[in-house]
Amino acid sequence: VEDGCWMSRRQHLDRQRKNFNQRELWTRLLLTPLLLGIVLFLLYTSEDPQWAGSFWQKWLVARFDLEPSVAQTIVFWTRKTLHFVGYGTLSLLAWAVFAAWRAPLAAVCGAAFAVLVAVLDEGVQSFSAFRSGKPGDVVLDLCGVLFAMATVGAALGLFPALLVGSHKKRKH
Repeated sequence: VEDGCWMSRRQHLDRQRKNFNQRELWTRLLLTPLLLGIVLFLLYTSEDPQWAGSFWQKWLVARFDLEPSVAQTIVFWTRKTLHFVGYGTLSLLAWAVFAAWRAPLAAVCGAAFAVLVAVLDEGVQSFSAFRSGKPGDVVLDLCGVLFAMATVGAALGLFPALLVGSHKKRKH
C-alpha cells in the first residue's frame, strides 16, 4: 500500500470518526433533554387536577353534549390507550438515549427506565387527593413497553444482539 493511499484512507477514517462524534453529540444533546422533559411532564401531570379523568369527562359532556356514561367510556379507553402507547414510546426513546450514551444493553435499560417511570408516576398519583395510582396501569404500561420493544427489535433484527448484550447484529 502506498503511503499516499494509506494517508488518504486514514484521513478519510478520521473525517468519518469526527462526523460520527458530532452526530453522536447532537443525538445526546437533543434526545437526553427530550426524555427528561417527558418524564418531568408525566410526573407533573400526576399531581395536576386537570389531568384527572373526571375533568376530561366533564369537558366532553359540556363540549359535545354527550351522556356522562359515554364520556366516561371515551375517557377510560383513551387513558388506557395512552398508557400502552405512551410508555411503549417512552421505552423506545429511552432505548435511543441509552444507545446514544453507549450504555451496555441499551434496550434493556430503556425498558427498565420506562417501567421505573411508570411505577413512579402511579406512586405519585396514589398520594394525590384527586388521582389514584393503580397497579393495573403499571401492568398496562409494562405491556406497552414489551410490545414496543418486541416490535422494533423484531423489525430491526436485534433480538440476538439483545440477548448477548451487543448493539451490533451477529453475522452467520
